[in-house]
Amino acid sequence: MKLARSLMLTATMLFAAGTASAVPVTFTFESAEIFDAGFTVQQTFTPSLPLVGSGDVDEAAGTYDLTLPDFSITLDIVISPNDGDDARLDTTGWGQVGTFAAGVGGDLTSSSATGNTTCTVLGGIGGLVCADFPAPVDPWPPTGDSGPTLGAPSATIDILTNTIVVISDYDANGGQVRSIYSYEVPEPGTILLVGAGLCGLLLAGRRRA
Repeated sequence: MKLARSLMLTATMLFAAGTASAVPVTFTFESAEIFDAGFTVQQTFTPSLPLVGSGDVDEAAGTYDLTLPDFSITLDIVISPNDGDDARLDTTGWGQVGTFAAGVGGDLTSSSATGNTTCTVLGGIGGLVCADFPAPVDPWPPTGDSGPTLGAPSATIDILTNTIVVISDYDANGGQVRSIYSYEVPEPGTILLVGAGLCGLLLAGRRRA
C-alpha cells in the first residue's frame, strides 16, 4: 500500500512537471574568456570546463535558479615565459537567482547570488590578485547588452538557444570576462512518458492484488 501511494504521488508530480513551465534543467558552465586585460592571463579550471550543475528555468514566467558544484581557477598572469602560476581562486556554494522578460528572454532584469570565493597566493603577483579576497560570488549584471562585442558588464539569456552570456569586469584596466552558460530543458513528452510508466506499474500491481 505504501509503495502504491508513493508511485501515485511520483506519477502525479511528473505529470504536473510535464504541463508546467518550470522544470529542472541541466545547467552547464561552458567557457570563460578574458579580453582586453592588457596582458596574457592563463586560467585552468578544476574540474575542467564544461562544468555541469543544475537548477530551474521558467521561460514562461521569466525566472531562473541555478547552481554549480564547487570549482577552482588557477591563474597565471604572464609577465615572462615560464613565470609560474600566481593565484588560485576557490569558489564554493555558487548560485544565481533572478528574472528576465517572461517568454522573451534578453537582458536579465534582476539577479542575486550565493557562494563565496577565496584566493590563495601561489607566487609572482599573486598577492595583488588576492588583495580583494575572500569575496562573495558576484551576481550576474542585470543590465546592458552582451551581444557579439564586449561592452558594459551585462548578462542576457536566449531562450531559443538555451544559452546565457555574461560579461563582467576583470580589472581596473578595462579587462573583461565573457562567460557562456547553457541549460537543457527535458522534453515534456519524456516527463509524461515516465509518469505514464509509473501509473502503468501501479495499475498492474492492483490487478495482481
